[in-house]
Amino acid sequence: MPNQTGTSDAKQVKKGDVREGIIFPKDGKKFIDIGIDHSIPYHGKKQIDKRTIVKIKETFPNFTVYDIERDQIPNFWSYNEQGYQISVDGLNYRPIQIPDSNAGGPADIEFDLYFENLGPEWDYMQPHREMRASPIPSGGLLFPRWYSDGSNLFMDTNLDWHKHTLPDGKLLPSRNLVIDSSGALHSVSCNEENPGAKGCDGTFNLTHQISYDGGYNWTNFTHKWPESLSISDNTFEWDFQADGNLDLAVISMRVQTENSGISSDADLVFHIRDYRESMEADTITLIGLGDLDATSGAGNDVRFDFSSMALLPDGGVVVAYHDSTDDNTDPMFAIELELPESYF
Repeated sequence: MPNQTGTSDAKQVKKGDVREGIIFPKDGKKFIDIGIDHSIPYHGKKQIDKRTIVKIKETFPNFTVYDIERDQIPNFWSYNEQGYQISVDGLNYRPIQIPDSNAGGPADIEFDLYFENLGPEWDYMQPHREMRASPIPSGGLLFPRWYSDGSNLFMDTNLDWHKHTLPDGKLLPSRNLVIDSSGALHSVSCNEENPGAKGCDGTFNLTHQISYDGGYNWTNFTHKWPESLSISDNTFEWDFQADGNLDLAVISMRVQTENSGISSDADLVFHIRDYRESMEADTITLIGLGDLDATSGAGNDVRFDFSSMALLPDGGVVVAYHDSTDDNTDPMFAIELELPESYF
């Protein structure tokens, strides 16, 4: 599991070890993924797609496990009910209670997000879009559109929670927020008609919005891939990063398409250079062959969970992709080597 410490080598797992895992189906039976390179039969009462904590009874190659309760494990770092934990030293973690997203009442704090002269760290200290929280230059964390009324959840530097809006009750356009070193606010959504919605709209379109005045006014552009198919669920992997110093924004996305009549996933990178002049991508690059139909989640033979990318200090992109060139069909990373002269 991604939040779990310990070895991923099945042969090194010891009797008595405690692991958290997720239940998945395989060949009509239940198995548990505990973050190792081996599927373990699960005979407990938990249902498929549910998380549970287990203790190792027998080890490789004939694993057996049994359920235990959280309060039976001292100092165990694991997924809690809210899915959030906090650490002030990077070593020790404790669960943190998150306010209910359906809580009513007015916002108790208002401030805009106008920042100037930010350091270069704001061009790489940007969250993956799955992280849900964004750091704020004045201090604290903002969870955009956390509440059902569209307002934000804000944790201040005293670790106290607040219900936040922009001045005059203005809302952020989506649940995604990136702040780059120029102070520009970027908000990206996979729902063109309702950018603030939790789910995608069934297409592979991404609407990128930018504000230069702290969130009062926004301009937008919707990025599309004409060869993508429509889907009926929210299976859409994408990520976004921006570099204010280079005036560069980059989107990575995995779109479902057809390759020789067979459904497959294509990995795309949209470069939006000089985004202050135009929000339209000046290049769209297909990474890899785009010839695998991957699925996220434990138990899938061809598995790709997160579309992830990073911007390097020189403006180059590192992006995850997936195609058949790897013998084990494992996800890989591509690194951009040819960069515009204007970057230097």
